[in-house]
Amino acid sequence: MKLAVHQLVIRAEADDIFDLLVDPALIVSWMADDATLDPTPGGIVRWSHPNGDTVSGPYVTIDRPHRLVFTYGWERIDVGIRPGSTTVEITLAPQPGGSTVVKLVDSGLSDSSAGAHEGVGRTTWVGCGEAPRANDSTCRRDSILESGRATA
Repeated sequence: MKLAVHQLVIRAEADDIFDLLVDPALIVSWMADDATLDPTPGGIVRWSHPNGDTVSGPYVTIDRPHRLVFTYGWERIDVGIRPGSTTVEITLAPQPGGSTVVKLVDSGLSDSSAGAHEGVGRTTWVGCGEAPRANDSTCRRDSILESGRATA
């Protein structure tokens, strides 16, 4: 099994970034078209992408505002990553001046799945705070910037 690891600095407080990851109303402002999130151990993590694909799994660890761990996978069987079959760990490390180092580690991926995830974190998950967006349907960076919750 392989890992996909992504890390960058976002000019926002860790609490604000944590909110963007666990609040359904906020996650749909930048990443998903629809989301059901219950950020408690065992609670559901489920969101749908603009193309209609849906990922889901349970939360494992919630340590606000430093660490978030959940499992996930695609509900569409032909993707080959079953719901709950991989583990995502996001750590938030506050920095002087109000920035936060965000690190996303996706573990339990097959070789082919890990290759498909290369760069994904920068354009969807954590890319909305600093990296250029891939396109409007995958990273709604402007929504975050307009909300004042994070700046690039």
